Amino acid sequence: MPDQPESAPRRHAPERTDAATPDPKFVGAAGDCGCGCGVFEGSYGVIGAVDKLIPVDRHIPGGPSKPQALLAGLIALMTRPRPVAPPAH
Repeated sequence: MPDQPESAPRRHAPERTDAATPDPKFVGAAGDCGCGCGVFEGSYGVIGAVDKLIPVDRHIPGGPSKPQALLAGLIALMTRPRPVAPPAH
């Protein structure tokens, strides 16, 4: 669950983590910085929120996010319908 804006030197970390994580996976962005860069938006070293690099399933706002919001976001991720895998041949 990323909680910071993504910078140019770190851009490959979320991409590699996403590629290495088997399906089904859930990605949540936490806090104003993780969801939309917060006060760092437009900074020279920031390339954007994490959802510009990998698909994000749930945005949990706040700066910082309250524990109740984090827990509600995690529960929402875990209880969402999961895709059904096609039968193996």
